[in-house]
Amino acid sequence: MVTKKTKINCQKCKDRGCLEDNILCDCRIKLYKYARYHEAAIPKIYWDVSFNSFMTAKKRDNMFLQKLLKLTETNLDQLNLGFFGSSQTGKSTTAAIIAKKILDDSLLSVYWFNYATLLYSLRRRFNDSAIDCQLDYSLKADLIIIDDLGRDYAVNKLFAKAEVTRIFQEIFESTRSIIVTSNFFVTDLESFFDSKFNSLISLNLRLVNFKR
Repeated sequence: MVTKKTKINCQKCKDRGCLEDNILCDCRIKLYKYARYHEAAIPKIYWDVSFNSFMTAKKRDNMFLQKLLKLTETNLDQLNLGFFGSSQTGKSTTAAIIAKKILDDSLLSVYWFNYATLLYSLRRRFNDSAIDCQLDYSLKADLIIIDDLGRDYAVNKLFAKAEVTRIFQEIFESTRSIIVTSNFFVTDLESFFDSKFNSLISLNLRLVNFKR
């Protein structure tokens, strides 16, 4: 009988997870990082995107993202950022790189919301206690990311305006931080919300416009 050899994924530690003197192997460290990214609901497409690969692909000035990453080394309550501009300009990727750095370098919590999913949860929370509890827990993260803020035809406009404004006000009045991305510029958001909401985010976010 021929015994089939088990494939070894990591040649460095032979899949043991540890090296000599019980030092964690890079493969085990990566798994721990992935577990934190998953818990934070960061989309999997961003898990392996590094600072260097992103800057090379987008041909950006490295100082741009380095300056943003530097903010994560100071008080996190100063990290209220708004990334606005055209699609496919790197807004979500930049938010993900910052979120991963915080998770990698600290014990702080992060939670990623897609805007459409957030609205769905807000609408369902009144009829589903499990969603209500999960939403309350997620919104208490040290850093909250709301990706793709803007239009959503599936939700009543007045409901969205009231609930999203309330969430932003609560975050700004707390010690938590927020990163917002949107394919619209701040002035365009007034058609989905109102001038009060525009003033709220303009006064409380460091606005960064992304261009092709």
